[in-house]
Amino acid sequence: MARNAGYILPSAITIALLSTACDKVDDPLETLDTDVPTVNVPRNVLLEDFTGHKCNNCPQANTIAAQLIGIYGERFVAVGIHSGHFAIPAAPIGDGIYDTDFRTADGNIYHDHFGPQSYPQGMISRVEFQNNVMIGRTNWSSAAALLINTSADMKIWFEDLAYSPITNRVEGVAKVAFVRPVTGNLNLTLLITEDHVIDWQLDGVVDIQEYEHKHVLRGVGNSTWGEPLVTGSAAVGDTLASNFNFALPANVLVPTNCNVIAHVSRTDTREVLQVVEEEL
Repeated sequence: MARNAGYILPSAITIALLSTACDKVDDPLETLDTDVPTVNVPRNVLLEDFTGHKCNNCPQANTIAAQLIGIYGERFVAVGIHSGHFAIPAAPIGDGIYDTDFRTADGNIYHDHFGPQSYPQGMISRVEFQNNVMIGRTNWSSAAALLINTSADMKIWFEDLAYSPITNRVEGVAKVAFVRPVTGNLNLTLLITEDHVIDWQLDGVVDIQEYEHKHVLRGVGNSTWGEPLVTGSAAVGDTLASNFNFALPANVLVPTNCNVIAHVSRTDTREVLQVVEEEL
């Protein structure tokens, strides 16, 4: 059974960006896909699920996430952030049982910043639900429904997304087109997740040797909190393009099982305003 090599240090996911600045596109609305409305763009939502292989209730959370993806399709994007005490590899290391370390440096930063108090807990676009940004799995559906039927301020999409097995690098362009005026500072963050990772997981009181882990956070493609996209404000019609070129994180097992996620968030509240995901 293929397994990770252990805890991923920041240097393992250091990114070499070709361009860290976003370029403004001339005649921006002309660059929008013809089937995309320029006034009413649906808001996609991001689930950040704090989980761990020794968390006995986390498989229930994975089932709920799968159900929401089944309902909303590509408009519901999930990321599994393995962190906290349930994600620590179990001694004795080397016996092949719960040895894999799914944690990442960026995931640990998210965990420490947002501070889940139990597991599984998650965030829906980092928006408060019942006065809490960190919410239990049974409330994910209700929290998502409140946001996903609203209109977004922008559309995000990828162009020329590609992976080279020769160089082990991912490149492409992330584009953001504003259909509403926005005030404040916004960042663009690129995430790498991997599906179909087969490894140990505690489910209730049962140890499952060949459990399928999905949406596993493998690293961040630019920096933990993203790179500046908007400073001050953006007007209707503004379209920004961010070129990227980065090495696939060393903890990835099968590159073709990976997804690239781009999301735009506020720098003050960290709220995720829009998100999109594409298979590598």
